[in-house]
Amino acid sequence: TSCTAAQFTVHWTQTSMVRQQLAAMQGGERLGFLQQTSSIFRDEGVRGLYRGFSAAALREMSYSSLRFGLYEPIKVLLRADKVANTGTAAAGLNVVAGLLAGTVAAAIASPTDMLTIRMIASTGEASSLSATARAIFKEGGIFAFYRGIDTTMARAAILGGTKM
Repeated sequence: TSCTAAQFTVHWTQTSMVRQQLAAMQGGERLGFLQQTSSIFRDEGVRGLYRGFSAAALREMSYSSLRFGLYEPIKVLLRADKVANTGTAAAGLNVVAGLLAGTVAAAIASPTDMLTIRMIASTGEASSLSATARAIFKEGGIFAFYRGIDTTMARAAILGGTKM
């Protein structure tokens, strides 16, 4: 899908960002964006910059499909089409529909965010999607996949409400 293609074009920047954040949290060397990207490329090659892309693509396919796919049915449930002639009320319902579609999609796709970040954070031998999933599950069961879901849903609600 186009969302996966878009993720492919920016994934290397996400990899650099995650590594910068982890270094800052762990008291490591703080590199700027270009330095961090160069360091990953030098040490791990192009594969390092695209570490975790399989999980990120899965996230894009699920999240984007759900967000766009849920928007119209939610508008119908809210009866936004019935108030279309009232202008402001219809616009408000469209925002609410986008907010709800983004929130639900984020809740469902949240495990793929955890997988993506874990795969990006790992160094050395790359771990497969299934091996990463098993490791996360071993740490805390199914709930381990949903760490940070509240923040993810809040972000998706804001984006969904303003973009749809």
